[in-house]
Amino acid sequence: WAYKLEEDLKSKLRKRKKTIPWVPIKGKKVTTIRPFLSSTFRDFNEERNRFFKNSCPKLEKICAGRGVQFVPLDLRWGVTQEESSSGEVIRLCNEEIDNCRPYFVCSLGFR
Repeated sequence: WAYKLEEDLKSKLRKRKKTIPWVPIKGKKVTTIRPFLSSTFRDFNEERNRFFKNSCPKLEKICAGRGVQFVPLDLRWGVTQEESSSGEVIRLCNEEIDNCRPYFVCSLGFR
């Protein structure tokens, strides 16, 4: 499921959709928690991968039990090489941070 989710997110981010489509169960109110994962692009790959492999399934299960959708955003999946070299990354990141508010996860290092 993780590969499919990754491919879906890549596609959606490249089209710059503000939300990821999701069909709720009829008659139920749906809330979405969509944290933005932030770190330098070349650092913290292992930590991000562990977060998605180990933590996300647990968080998704907890959230689903409360009628909440958990959809973390990791721009490693959506930033093209062209955007990276043209300086568009900061604009794109700021845009996505606004879309994910108030959920923001930041990894800091000594780089």
